[in-house]
Amino acid sequence: MPVERGDRVRLHYRLALPDGKEVESSFSGEPVEIEVGARQVPPGLDDALLGLERGDRRRLEFRAGDAVMGDYDPERVQGIDLDDFPEDVTPGPGVVIGFALPSGEELPGLVREIGERHAVVDFNHPLAGRDFVYEVEIVEIRKRTEGEGSGLRTED
Repeated sequence: MPVERGDRVRLHYRLALPDGKEVESSFSGEPVEIEVGARQVPPGLDDALLGLERGDRRRLEFRAGDAVMGDYDPERVQGIDLDDFPEDVTPGPGVVIGFALPSGEELPGLVREIGERHAVVDFNHPLAGRDFVYEVEIVEIRKRTEGEGSGLRTED
């Protein structure tokens, strides 16, 4: 049976740049599990999984204009006073640092530059405004049981 919104899907994925450079992959380890439509993956990827079946393997190309990872926003690049970094963190160009939000969530930022008194930190997603490729392989689909809001049954 094909993937539908609300299904829990176990899948392997590979995220790469168009030139083939791998960003991350689950193929050498355990598959990941997501609920399709629950905003656990970028919206374009969620939509691309619809209709796939167990065993299907697809290459999904996304263009920067698709805004799957968001458009690059210069407003998300900020200067942060070096005194505001935790004592156990040494910021340097290319270092990714997690910044605590008031909500308790963590937002990763990439240090672009270090000045005498501040660092320039980029809070855009690393693939924002870039083309990229997902390769996915559906390992298992668990369907919601009709009449049960969160009940699942495994597809045979």
